[in-house]
Amino acid sequence: PSDIKNLVKQQQHLLETLWSILKSGGKLLYATCSILPEENDEQISHFIAQHDDVIVIPLSGSWGTIQQYGKQIFSGVANMDGFYYSLLEKRQLM
Repeated sequence: PSDIKNLVKQQQHLLETLWSILKSGGKLLYATCSILPEENDEQISHFIAQHDDVIVIPLSGSWGTIQQYGKQIFSGVANMDGFYYSLLEKRQLM
């Protein structure tokens, strides 16, 4: 869809805003109802490149296919819609 670029920008803004108020040691679960890489792993990859204080927490559990930075659930699997999630922790910088 033509609005993907705008959605990616909005998601980036949300990540930046939430990260700025997250305390060191805090965790943020980034999630989308999307199967598009630019909203998911690519978004997290870009975010990590901009921040030295990000730790990607490996996700346990059987839901989803492992991606580089999170897990992806594809439409139709277990009667679910497309979904992505990635768990980030803010580490304290020295």
